[in-house]
Amino acid sequence: MRNYKLIANWPEKKLTCFNCGTTKSVKYEMKNGKSACNLCVMTVACDKKDSVKKYKSNAQWPDCVAMGNAENTSTDDHYTEKEAESICKMLEKDGFGGDGLIFPIKTWVS
Repeated sequence: MRNYKLIANWPEKKLTCFNCGTTKSVKYEMKNGKSACNLCVMTVACDKKDSVKKYKSNAQWPDCVAMGNAENTSTDDHYTEKEAESICKMLEKDGFGGDGLIFPIKTWVS
C-alpha cells in the first residue's frame, strides 16, 4: 500500500515540499497530510527507519555562496547512490536553491 497519493491539480496549488523545501514538481500528498516533490516522495514513502544513509551528495560552490567551511562545500546524506546522484544532477541543472542563478563548480557522490 502506498503512503502517498498524487495531487490532481498540483501545478495550480504552488506547494512546497516539506522535506527539501523545493516548489518544483510538488505533486504528492503523504498520509500525514504533508506535500512532497518527486525526489523526496520515494525516500519518505519507503520505511527506512532501519536503513543507514550511506551516500552523500556534495557540491563545491563559488565564493559568492558562503557555506561556512574552508572548502565552500555543501553535503547531504542519502540512502542510495541514485538519490545522491539525483541531487547532484538537480544542482547542476537548477543551481543553488533551484533559482538558476548560481551553479556549483563541481558536484560528486561519496
